[in-house]
Amino acid sequence: MNSLTVINADSAKLLAAVDMGTNSFKMVVVKAEPDGKFLPVHRHKERVRLGNAEIGPELQKRTINSLKNFLKIAGHHGAEVKVVATSAVRDAKNKRELLVRIEQETGVDVRVLSGEEEAQLTYFGVLQFLPVYDRTVLVVDIGGGSTEFLIGKQGKAFFATSLKLGHVVLTELFVKNGEIESMRQYIRSTIAKSGLIERVDEIKFEIAVGASGTIRSIRNAVRKSVAAPGWEGSRNWRFSAVELRELVEKLLVLGGDGIQTSNPGFSWRRSEFILAGSLILLEIFELLKIDEMEVSEFALGEGVIAETLGTACKNYDVNANIRWNSVARLATRSYDKKRMTRSVQSAEIAK
Repeated sequence: MNSLTVINADSAKLLAAVDMGTNSFKMVVVKAEPDGKFLPVHRHKERVRLGNAEIGPELQKRTINSLKNFLKIAGHHGAEVKVVATSAVRDAKNKRELLVRIEQETGVDVRVLSGEEEAQLTYFGVLQFLPVYDRTVLVVDIGGGSTEFLIGKQGKAFFATSLKLGHVVLTELFVKNGEIESMRQYIRSTIAKSGLIERVDEIKFEIAVGASGTIRSIRNAVRKSVAAPGWEGSRNWRFSAVELRELVEKLLVLGGDGIQTSNPGFSWRRSEFILAGSLILLEIFELLKIDEMEVSEFALGEGVIAETLGTACKNYDVNANIRWNSVARLATRSYDKKRMTRSVQSAEIAK
């Protein structure tokens, strides 16, 4: 199920990457060209809520049903599939039991990523979206069960780590009990004890990039709060420490219930965890002295695609996507079928 034939000079492939996250499973289907260029043609997401401890029979059933849905969609597109799992499966007490059952019932051999591998693949995804290949980049990926950090340049990682700072886990431990200050202290303590601050000070970085659904939602809320009408059509993919701090202050005033009812720029499902996610990011900004963060629409899933193409394409070029970056960015906004089809047609012209 996860094998991939070599893409020769005359053929294109449809590929799919499935990310089994702590809160939701996500799939991106792409059309990949022989030189490594690819364009998303379909996205699908399902909320599964694996949690972060033991994955019991009901959750296993939900997991398998969700994966079957993803495989059906990928099959409809004629796409070859790669499936990766992150924090929830990585840390599950009964990980082996789950993986065996998945393989028996779906035929999928799930690749469970270490935190460092997850960070590296997310960096690969970023490189397909932002022109930062020649810059020293700090990549931050806030997930439901963990947060990944990487400093890299020209596709090589100088440092990568994963900390148990997930927005789902911290919401359950602190936010639902009203223990906001305790959560902030926990975040600071976890980062301080990890040695992350010292490594960042030692290596340094030129640009900070956020690459997760949580950070994209924060960017959207910041823009909704401070930007002029019509910002959605702009190319402003960044926000500042000042803007983030103002957003967090607003969220703290609203509280959990207020965030879900006032719609400050988040989906209803995302709003449940956004306070924890925003506070994780604010503490990261302050401890790592980040003034501004660029936001990548590509992340782990696209990184899995890029890694796959690196081994499957005879003429692979890691920078291929950047050369048609405007088309790739158009595609990330084209979530309905007709607009995605037009994006693919535009990409054919842009070759």
